[in-house]
Amino acid sequence: MNKRAMVLSVGVLLAVGCGTQGTSSTAGSLTVEEHSGVATGYFVDSSAADLGRVDFTSRFVDTNVLDIEMRFHGLTVTSLVDFGTGVIEYDGFATTSGANTQILEEDRALLAAFAHALDARGAHVSEPLQRVRSFANTWSEFPATLDPQGQSLIDENRSYTMICYAVNTYQRATHDCWSSRGDCSSWWGCSDWNDASTLDDAYVSMHGDGPCSDGTWFWTGSQWSCYEPDHDRNIEYAYGSCMGRCGAGCGSSTQFTIDCLYHDSCVRTGHDMASAWCDDEFTATVDDWASAPNC
Repeated sequence: MNKRAMVLSVGVLLAVGCGTQGTSSTAGSLTVEEHSGVATGYFVDSSAADLGRVDFTSRFVDTNVLDIEMRFHGLTVTSLVDFGTGVIEYDGFATTSGANTQILEEDRALLAAFAHALDARGAHVSEPLQRVRSFANTWSEFPATLDPQGQSLIDENRSYTMICYAVNTYQRATHDCWSSRGDCSSWWGCSDWNDASTLDDAYVSMHGDGPCSDGTWFWTGSQWSCYEPDHDRNIEYAYGSCMGRCGAGCGSSTQFTIDCLYHDSCVRTGHDMASAWCDDEFTATVDDWASAPNC
């Protein structure tokens, strides 16, 4: 099927209700207090999952330096961003002991719910609130296999690449991996741009989730199906769950970057965030949340 036919197929699919425009909703209460350069507050989840509570502070400690702290599930997660020098420092630790920790599935789920609660305030919010929302969005995908402590440098060699121009178009998306799963059977696994690890046509958009776990639709040759292919060389078309947007799923913030697109392609085509396969793709996104503007 040619590209024009594929675009029309997506349009028809959305029209009959198999996909929806990206929205975010959450069950819980959000309390926010703001004054000059500071946003503080807390979110309490009240869904059936009872995910817990997040307390947060986001404040400018200097003209170009933003300090963010989130506390949840006995953990403290911080980030210090110096927009002047381009240095981002982040850390995650046990609140009472300062011991090293991991970000687990229940933590990611709570941060996603928190980010979605902030989304309800719309796209136009204060800078401290916007950045803590972007931070929560990003950390809602933080891999369990990565040490939540590190530093990143925003510079011309290690910075975000916006793809606002690509929204509502098909783009190539790839990832590497070190796995013997599926077609990734060589010693070095799948490299970037190998057929098994590349989607030729990933639809970058704010289209929302499908009914499967990753919420992404794939063209199987005869129909769109919501499932997760495992490095299938025959699968080239994908869309849904706000492909290319930084953060889990959909929300009001619209940071679309090439790093976030590549990470989406990794976690939705045979890997997950509880393994190490997509750690390098995620690490490439850690500066995007702090610097990339909304589209």
